[in-house]
Amino acid sequence: MFQYFQEPGKILATAVALGCLAVPSLARADGWYLGADVALRDTTLEYYFSASESYTTQHVRLKAGYDFARYYGVEVRLMNSGDDTYTDFLGTWKWSTGNVVSFYFKPHYNFSDFDLYGLVGLSFMDTAYEAVAGPYTGVKDTDTLATFDFGFGGQYNVTRHFAITGEVKLDVGSADYPTILGSTDVYGSTVGIGVAFRF
Repeated sequence: MFQYFQEPGKILATAVALGCLAVPSLARADGWYLGADVALRDTTLEYYFSASESYTTQHVRLKAGYDFARYYGVEVRLMNSGDDTYTDFLGTWKWSTGNVVSFYFKPHYNFSDFDLYGLVGLSFMDTAYEAVAGPYTGVKDTDTLATFDFGFGGQYNVTRHFAITGEVKLDVGSADYPTILGSTDVYGSTVGIGVAFRF
């Protein structure tokens, strides 16, 4: 299902090309929309005695939503999995997001051909934390992580049905990796840029 996600540049290039073929109009269209973007996520795991580890992962997100009038909307997202490694004196560790499903309330306001919006909602992901080198190699914990998300973004409406988007989002949650880390606070920040198509 996520095979095409491995080439996010092709997705965005195709989307931009299609959008530029649309009939120009700076009026914003409310209603249903679909979108896709590439995202860079930084995740910090914080556990006992304020120790922490940081991971950076790359993703592609698909979005579907509905904007009501000019003030608010709702959105659901699906983001593919990503993983990164961290090395310390005990070995090398890998953290994976798993696939991420998100649900948002989306207040927004339109300024002619430009929109500003906020995001408030929840995300769910099946995370994994494992040792890939060192004396603990092979040890692996998994946990389903729920995060509270909030963020803001903007979109430029190139035509009535095509827009370019950019946003910053923060999230916070808690996971349990009992074998080594125990109870772990998870803090994430994500920057994304992409496109959206309105119907």
